[in-house]
Amino acid sequence: MTGLYTRCGRLTQKGRPCRLGVHRLRWRDPLGWEPPQACGVHLTSEEWEEIYKIEDSYNERKAEAERIKDKEILSRPANWSGFLGSTCSAPDVSCRQTAVAWLVTMDMPDPRVCYDHLTPEERAALDSAQAAVEARLRRLAEEPDCWSWPVPEPREYASEEEACDALSAWQHGRGCAVCGDPSGLVQDHDHTTGLVRGKLCHTCNVKEGKGSTRAPFTRYRERNPASILGVKVRYWSPWTGYAEPEPTLTEEERAAEQRTLRDAVDRLTFPAFGSLPLDDRNDA
Repeated sequence: MTGLYTRCGRLTQKGRPCRLGVHRLRWRDPLGWEPPQACGVHLTSEEWEEIYKIEDSYNERKAEAERIKDKEILSRPANWSGFLGSTCSAPDVSCRQTAVAWLVTMDMPDPRVCYDHLTPEERAALDSAQAAVEARLRRLAEEPDCWSWPVPEPREYASEEEACDALSAWQHGRGCAVCGDPSGLVQDHDHTTGLVRGKLCHTCNVKEGKGSTRAPFTRYRERNPASILGVKVRYWSPWTGYAEPEPTLTEEERAAEQRTLRDAVDRLTFPAFGSLPLDDRNDA
């Protein structure tokens, strides 16, 4: 993120001080860390590496906080904020507490009464739903949701198109292969092999792209929908065409490639300057 008041000051290729704002973190700087006084264009690769380590640590803590928050929300099969803002309508009493509304699919309508006035059957249903939700959360914390899907009989596919249709049909209606969320699914593929793995929600796709080391993602890479069905389909993008397998790289080459990719992504945060030469950006 670019600072609004402090200018970079490092010299451009023409020997003039850079007038872009210094690069700032999107949150408070860590204690004891002195941020480099340079814009994103003039930061060295070593300075970028240090910034990436801080950002990765922050993103990991943020993801853990979001996971805990999601767990707290999902572990409640009833909504205590009320059914359409209504209050308890228990007969023969004057109760002003908030009515209960189910947050999960139940075999009974919303009680429209508060927790204290639930019938024994409704309380038993609530306890059962609570146990089911907590069991599902414990399972999703250890393994991807696709491991629980019923697997069809193995078969041979006549073409890659037929295999792709079978993969889509198997995942249709089941949601994200990691968490089960049915909204905003995108096609995920292995960048090493160029092969499709399955569909993920936006959140899981971002975490997978960042190489999350949590159990659901590491196990998803081992056994994803495509590998479970035994299909091999090359990923295709309308912008880049068919994905190709990555060449074999050494650790040093892979680290250098990752730095280059990150530098390119960070430069995209300056779209107004992206099409200008380096020195012209400072004079804009």
